[in-house]
Amino acid sequence: MYDKTENYEIFIFRSLTEKEDEIETRNSSFCYLDNNFYLYKEDSLTLLENGYKDIHKILNKETNHTIKTIEKVFTLIETLEEQVYEREISSEFLDNWFFSKKDLLKVERVLSQTAKVYTDFLKDHKKGGEIKSLGFKDIKEHLERYQRLADSHLKKLDSIYMFYNTLNSEKTNKTLYMLTWISAFFLPLNLLVGFFGMNTEGMVFKDNPDGTYFVLFAIGSFLSTLGLALILQKYKRKNL
Repeated sequence: MYDKTENYEIFIFRSLTEKEDEIETRNSSFCYLDNNFYLYKEDSLTLLENGYKDIHKILNKETNHTIKTIEKVFTLIETLEEQVYEREISSEFLDNWFFSKKDLLKVERVLSQTAKVYTDFLKDHKKGGEIKSLGFKDIKEHLERYQRLADSHLKKLDSIYMFYNTLNSEKTNKTLYMLTWISAFFLPLNLLVGFFGMNTEGMVFKDNPDGTYFVLFAIGSFLSTLGLALILQKYKRKNL
Protein backbone atom coordinates (compact mmCIF):
# COMPACT_ATOMS: atom_id res chain seq x y z
CA MET A 1 0.00 0.00 0.00
CA TYR A 2 1.21 3.47 -0.88
CA ASP A 3 -0.95 6.47 -0.09
CA LYS A 4 0.16 10.07 -0.52
CA THR A 5 -1.60 13.21 0.67
CA GLU A 6 -0.55 16.82 1.12
CA ASN A 7 0.37 16.29 4.78
CA TYR A 8 1.77 12.76 4.93
CA GLU A 9 2.66 9.57 3.07
CA ILE A 10 2.02 5.98 4.08
CA PHE A 11 4.13 3.21 2.58
CA ILE A 12 3.56 -0.46 3.48
CA PHE A 13 6.07 -2.98 2.18
CA ARG A 14 4.82 -6.57 2.29
CA SER A 15 7.31 -9.42 2.57
CA LEU A 16 7.20 -13.20 2.97
CA THR A 17 8.41 -15.44 5.76
CA GLU A 18 8.04 -19.07 6.73
CA LYS A 19 6.43 -20.17 9.98
CA GLU A 20 5.71 -23.80 10.84
CA ASP A 21 6.06 -24.84 7.15
CA GLU A 22 3.54 -22.19 6.13
CA ILE A 23 4.28 -19.07 4.11
CA GLU A 24 3.02 -15.96 5.85
CA THR A 25 3.11 -12.28 5.00
CA ARG A 26 4.32 -9.49 7.22
CA ASN A 27 4.26 -5.75 6.76
CA SER A 28 6.87 -3.05 7.20
CA SER A 29 4.95 0.20 7.57
CA PHE A 30 6.46 3.65 7.08
CA CYS A 31 5.07 7.12 7.48
CA TYR A 32 6.54 10.25 5.93
CA LEU A 33 5.55 13.26 8.01
CA ASP A 34 7.10 16.72 8.35
CA ASN A 35 10.09 15.73 6.15
CA ASN A 36 10.88 12.77 8.41
CA PHE A 37 10.40 9.04 8.02
CA TYR A 38 8.85 7.00 10.80
CA LEU A 39 8.49 3.28 11.27
CA TYR A 40 5.03 2.25 12.41
CA LYS A 41 5.18 -0.76 14.70
CA GLU A 42 3.05 -1.96 17.59
CA ASP A 43 0.76 1.08 17.44
CA SER A 44 3.60 3.56 17.75
CA LEU A 45 5.79 5.66 15.46
CA THR A 46 9.58 5.40 15.69
CA LEU A 47 11.67 8.11 14.07
CA LEU A 48 14.15 6.86 11.47
CA GLU A 49 17.00 9.25 12.09
CA ASN A 50 18.94 8.21 9.00
CA GLY A 51 15.92 8.50 6.71
CA TYR A 52 16.36 6.65 3.43
CA LYS A 53 19.33 4.72 4.78
CA ASP A 54 17.25 3.16 7.56
CA ILE A 55 14.42 2.41 5.16
CA HIS A 56 16.79 0.70 2.73
CA LYS A 57 18.27 -1.38 5.52
CA ILE A 58 14.83 -2.59 6.63
CA LEU A 59 13.59 -3.24 3.09
CA ASN A 60 16.78 -5.04 2.10
CA LYS A 61 16.46 -7.32 5.13
CA GLU A 62 12.81 -8.09 4.38
CA THR A 63 13.60 -8.73 0.72
CA ASN A 64 16.29 -11.25 1.71
CA HIS A 65 13.73 -13.03 3.94
CA THR A 66 11.34 -13.12 1.01
CA ILE A 67 13.97 -14.56 -1.35
CA LYS A 68 14.96 -17.30 1.11
CA THR A 69 11.33 -18.26 1.60
CA ILE A 70 10.70 -18.42 -2.16
CA GLU A 71 13.87 -20.44 -2.77
CA LYS A 72 12.56 -23.16 -0.45
CA VAL A 73 9.42 -23.45 -2.57
CA PHE A 74 11.54 -23.61 -5.74
CA THR A 75 13.64 -26.39 -4.21
CA LEU A 76 10.55 -28.46 -3.44
CA ILE A 77 9.30 -28.00 -7.01
CA GLU A 78 12.65 -29.15 -8.41
CA THR A 79 12.41 -32.25 -6.19
CA LEU A 80 8.95 -32.99 -7.58
CA GLU A 81 10.28 -32.54 -11.10
CA GLU A 82 13.11 -35.01 -10.50
CA GLN A 83 10.71 -37.57 -9.03
CA VAL A 84 8.46 -37.42 -12.07
CA TYR A 85 11.19 -37.55 -14.70
CA GLU A 86 13.01 -40.37 -12.88
CA ARG A 87 9.65 -42.09 -12.26
CA GLU A 88 10.35 -42.41 -8.55
CA ILE A 89 7.17 -40.77 -7.30
CA SER A 90 6.69 -40.74 -3.52
CA SER A 91 3.39 -41.28 -1.75
CA GLU A 92 3.37 -37.59 -0.75
CA PHE A 93 3.76 -36.33 -4.30
CA LEU A 94 0.25 -34.92 -4.74
CA ASP A 95 0.27 -33.29 -1.30
CA ASN A 96 3.60 -31.62 -2.02
CA TRP A 97 2.38 -30.55 -5.45
CA PHE A 98 -0.77 -28.99 -3.97
CA PHE A 99 1.12 -27.12 -1.24
CA SER A 100 3.70 -25.89 -3.77
CA LYS A 101 0.95 -24.63 -6.05
CA LYS A 102 -0.79 -22.87 -3.18
CA ASP A 103 2.44 -21.27 -1.95
CA LEU A 104 3.48 -20.14 -5.43
CA LEU A 105 0.14 -18.49 -6.09
CA LYS A 106 0.54 -16.61 -2.82
CA VAL A 107 4.12 -15.66 -3.69
CA GLU A 108 3.16 -14.36 -7.12
CA ARG A 109 0.24 -12.35 -5.71
CA VAL A 110 2.31 -10.75 -2.94
CA LEU A 111 5.28 -9.97 -5.20
CA SER A 112 3.02 -8.43 -7.83
CA GLN A 113 1.37 -6.11 -5.31
CA THR A 114 4.62 -5.27 -3.52
CA ALA A 115 6.50 -4.51 -6.74
CA LYS A 116 3.74 -2.14 -7.86
CA VAL A 117 3.58 -0.32 -4.52
CA TYR A 118 7.36 -0.12 -4.29
CA THR A 119 7.59 1.29 -7.83
CA ASP A 120 5.10 4.03 -6.93
CA PHE A 121 7.16 4.88 -3.84
CA LEU A 122 10.36 5.14 -5.89
CA LYS A 123 8.73 7.37 -8.49
CA ASP A 124 7.73 9.91 -5.86
CA HIS A 125 11.16 9.86 -4.19
CA LYS A 126 13.45 9.40 -7.18
CA LYS A 127 14.64 13.01 -6.99
CA GLY A 128 16.49 12.23 -3.80
CA GLY A 129 20.10 11.36 -4.50
CA GLU A 130 20.15 8.83 -1.69
CA ILE A 131 17.60 6.67 -3.51
CA LYS A 132 20.10 6.00 -6.30
CA SER A 133 23.21 5.75 -4.16
CA LEU A 134 21.74 3.34 -1.61
CA GLY A 135 20.59 0.79 -4.17
CA PHE A 136 16.81 1.02 -3.83
CA LYS A 137 16.61 0.03 -7.48
CA ASP A 138 18.27 -3.32 -6.70
CA ILE A 139 15.38 -4.24 -4.41
CA LYS A 140 12.93 -3.46 -7.22
CA GLU A 141 14.89 -5.69 -9.61
CA HIS A 142 14.88 -8.54 -7.07
CA LEU A 143 11.12 -8.30 -6.66
CA GLU A 144 10.46 -8.27 -10.40
CA ARG A 145 12.93 -11.09 -11.08
CA TYR A 146 11.44 -13.40 -8.47
CA GLN A 147 7.98 -12.53 -9.70
CA ARG A 148 9.00 -13.78 -13.16
CA LEU A 149 10.59 -16.88 -11.61
CA ALA A 150 7.42 -17.60 -9.65
CA ASP A 151 5.41 -17.39 -12.86
CA SER A 152 7.78 -19.76 -14.68
CA HIS A 153 7.67 -22.23 -11.77
CA LEU A 154 3.87 -22.15 -11.85
CA LYS A 155 4.04 -23.23 -15.48
CA LYS A 156 6.57 -25.87 -14.52
CA LEU A 157 4.18 -27.21 -11.87
CA ASP A 158 1.44 -27.52 -14.49
CA SER A 159 3.82 -29.45 -16.75
CA ILE A 160 4.79 -31.74 -13.88
CA TYR A 161 1.15 -32.50 -13.14
CA MET A 162 0.43 -33.24 -16.81
CA PHE A 163 3.37 -35.65 -16.96
CA TYR A 164 2.25 -37.25 -13.70
CA ASN A 165 -1.21 -37.84 -15.19
CA THR A 166 0.41 -39.30 -18.30
CA LEU A 167 2.37 -41.77 -16.16
CA ASN A 168 -0.77 -42.74 -14.28
CA SER A 169 -2.66 -43.25 -17.54
CA GLU A 170 0.16 -45.40 -18.86
CA LYS A 171 0.11 -47.48 -15.69
CA THR A 172 -3.68 -47.87 -15.92
CA ASN A 173 -3.42 -48.91 -19.56
CA LYS A 174 -0.85 -51.58 -18.67
CA THR A 175 -3.12 -52.90 -15.92
CA LEU A 176 -6.09 -53.07 -18.29
CA TYR A 177 -3.88 -54.74 -20.88
CA MET A 178 -2.90 -57.49 -18.41
CA LEU A 179 -6.52 -57.93 -17.27
CA THR A 180 -7.56 -58.35 -20.90
CA TRP A 181 -5.04 -61.13 -21.43
CA ILE A 182 -6.02 -62.82 -18.17
CA SER A 183 -9.65 -62.70 -19.26
CA ALA A 184 -8.70 -64.12 -22.66
CA PHE A 185 -6.88 -66.89 -20.83
CA PHE A 186 -9.60 -67.90 -18.37
CA LEU A 187 -12.81 -67.33 -20.30
CA PRO A 188 -12.21 -70.19 -22.79
CA LEU A 189 -11.21 -72.44 -19.87
CA ASN A 190 -14.43 -71.60 -18.09
CA LEU A 191 -16.31 -72.42 -21.28
CA LEU A 192 -14.59 -75.80 -21.51
CA VAL A 193 -15.21 -76.59 -17.84
CA GLY A 194 -18.87 -75.63 -18.22
CA PHE A 195 -19.25 -77.66 -21.39
CA PHE A 196 -17.65 -80.85 -20.11
CA GLY A 197 -19.30 -80.44 -16.74
CA MET A 198 -22.78 -80.90 -18.21
CA ASN A 199 -24.30 -84.19 -17.13
CA THR A 200 -25.86 -85.12 -20.49
CA GLU A 201 -25.73 -88.19 -22.73
CA GLY A 202 -23.55 -88.28 -25.81
CA MET A 203 -20.87 -86.02 -24.27
CA VAL A 204 -17.72 -85.75 -26.35
CA PHE A 205 -14.95 -88.09 -25.16
CA LYS A 206 -17.32 -89.57 -22.53
CA ASP A 207 -16.70 -93.17 -23.58
CA ASN A 208 -13.21 -92.60 -24.92
CA PRO A 209 -10.51 -93.88 -22.55
CA ASP A 210 -8.12 -91.26 -23.92
CA GLY A 211 -10.64 -88.42 -23.70
CA THR A 212 -8.82 -86.68 -20.87
CA TYR A 213 -5.61 -86.59 -22.88
CA PHE A 214 -7.44 -85.10 -25.86
CA VAL A 215 -8.86 -82.34 -23.66
CA LEU A 216 -5.46 -81.63 -22.10
CA PHE A 217 -3.91 -81.50 -25.56
CA ALA A 218 -6.57 -79.03 -26.73
CA ILE A 219 -6.04 -76.82 -23.67
CA GLY A 220 -2.27 -77.00 -24.08
CA SER A 221 -2.51 -76.08 -27.75
CA PHE A 222 -4.75 -73.12 -26.90
CA LEU A 223 -2.41 -71.86 -24.19
CA SER A 224 0.64 -72.26 -26.43
CA THR A 225 -1.07 -70.31 -29.23
CA LEU A 226 -2.11 -67.59 -26.79
CA GLY A 227 1.39 -67.32 -25.33
CA LEU A 228 2.97 -67.19 -28.78
CA ALA A 229 0.56 -64.44 -29.83
CA LEU A 230 1.48 -62.45 -26.70
CA ILE A 231 5.21 -62.80 -27.36
CA LEU A 232 4.84 -61.77 -31.00
CA GLN A 233 2.79 -58.72 -30.02
CA LYS A 234 5.39 -57.57 -27.49
CA TYR A 235 8.12 -58.10 -30.10
CA LYS A 236 6.25 -55.98 -32.64
CA ARG A 237 5.66 -53.18 -30.10
CA LYS A 238 9.38 -53.05 -29.25
CA ASN A 239 10.33 -52.74 -32.92
CA LEU A 240 7.86 -49.92 -33.65
